[in-house]
Amino acid sequence: MSKNLEVYSITFCKLDEEGEPLVNEDGSLKLFQDTNRRFDFSWLSDVIDDDLVEHLQEITDDRT
Repeated sequence: MSKNLEVYSITFCKLDEEGEPLVNEDGSLKLFQDTNRRFDFSWLSDVIDDDLVEHLQEITDDRT
């Protein structure tokens, strides 16, 4: 396995005042992304151990 890890995508959820995650009308978790790329997450690849990551069999794009 490659030892070079890079950040591909980061997704956030928001919590309400009670600490519960916001949900969509269908009850699914409401997800958010930094679409303007204002945050620098490149440091994550320096602290993630190769043994802690798993291969994803399928990548879905829920950004609609």
